[in-house]
Amino acid sequence: MEYFTFNFSIHIHLLNYTQEQHFYFFLSKYNIIERF
Repeated sequence: MEYFTFNFSIHIHLLNYTQEQHFYFFLSKYNIIERF
């Protein structure tokens, strides 16, 4: 459940960035998840 809510929050954040910015934003967040 937390995973889906986290993805949902990311999608909201992505809407506030340009395509390049949310691409890197998503990658950085995903790297943090994979480390855990």
